Amino acid sequence: MVDYPSQALSKALLTSRLTVLHLHNAQLSGMPLYTLVGALKSNKNLQELHLTNNLLNSYQDALHLGDLIRYNTTLQTLELSSNAVADAGLEELCDGLRWQTAGVRVLLLRNNQITACGMVHLAKALPELKVLQVLDLGENLLGDEGIQVIREPLMMNCSVLQLGLAQANITCEGAVALAEFLAESRQIQGLDLRQNEVKVGGLMALCLALRINRSLASLDLDHIPPQEQARWGGSAGKISGENHAFAGDHFPQQTNESFRNGSGFTAQSMFHSQDEFLMETRTRLQSEITQRCVANASRSRLSPDPSETLPAEADGPADSLTPA
Repeated sequence: MVDYPSQALSKALLTSRLTVLHLHNAQLSGMPLYTLVGALKSNKNLQELHLTNNLLNSYQDALHLGDLIRYNTTLQTLELSSNAVADAGLEELCDGLRWQTAGVRVLLLRNNQITACGMVHLAKALPELKVLQVLDLGENLLGDEGIQVIREPLMMNCSVLQLGLAQANITCEGAVALAEFLAESRQIQGLDLRQNEVKVGGLMALCLALRINRSLASLDLDHIPPQEQARWGGSAGKISGENHAFAGDHFPQQTNESFRNGSGFTAQSMFHSQDEFLMETRTRLQSEITQRCVANASRSRLSPDPSETLPAEADGPADSLTPA
């Protein structure tokens, strides 16, 4: 968006009754954003501002957006996905959020080059936040280190209801940290962990946390493809009996000759049985997680506003463990 159109829009926003504004891929970085923010600081009607894919940077752009969050108490949804806010820009946004007693409830920061270093700034702000309810940090390289940084601050936070961490480079270690948070939280309602490397160990920790947690009604995890379930489903009934070798300390001893002749318990069959066991365990854990989320939703009679939920993943199937 060149200077003249941005000036015209900003002038109109001073008296506009518009409540939702989408400016995707509008080249807003720099002076156009400065002009827009200047008008929005005094705007009392706009409730949603969507600025996806505008090359917004971590310096002046993020500084202006931090001021907008700080001074505008009407704007409730701010979408900044697919920009370059980065760690330094997140610090500016967090500074604005700290001052809020009313205002932004939904902040979407998917795909913004944010790393574990940026979580240090978020960790400082989380205990002080009073308004923010939905935070999406998906498609950022937070890693397990970043999750560890915000684990305790999340426990101290009393406002965030929906947390998006899809495709955030999280493994079982990060899932365990999140499970510790879930076990302590009394208000978190939704958590998105799709497209991460959360395997059986992480699922087990989340499952145990949900035996304590009474608020989480939605936990989004990667879908187990039907063909993969069918592949192992036929022998599920005999998995527990055949896998004592994996649970114990020793595999059955076989000679090289027995492996060559195909007799006895071969290395291939051992790994096959292990895969069966892991698949059955994963399926069982996801089933229990689903049941506990449904029970939590039923218990608290949750009916979240669609505007407060995280956006759906565009890529790849997933299990949305949200009660219908």
